[in-house]
Amino acid sequence: MIIDLNAERDKRNGPDQQHIITDQFGNRMFEYLCDYRMNDSTWSMRIWAYSQDDAEARIEAIRGSLGYLGQLHSVVS
Repeated sequence: MIIDLNAERDKRNGPDQQHIITDQFGNRMFEYLCDYRMNDSTWSMRIWAYSQDDAEARIEAIRGSLGYLGQLHSVVS
């Protein structure tokens, strides 16, 4: 049996399973944490992206197009 040491090392250094999902095409997405300042406070939010570059691109898109949709009351899964 051959063991790929790089793959084993990546498992230890990678994110925990609860921070990885698979999209509808079978591609893995990872959870990233972002923060922003409002008044004298710092707030955070989580986003899903395919890579760090993708996460940064999504943040830029959020900066340019984020809009208010209303208050959330419930979610039906």
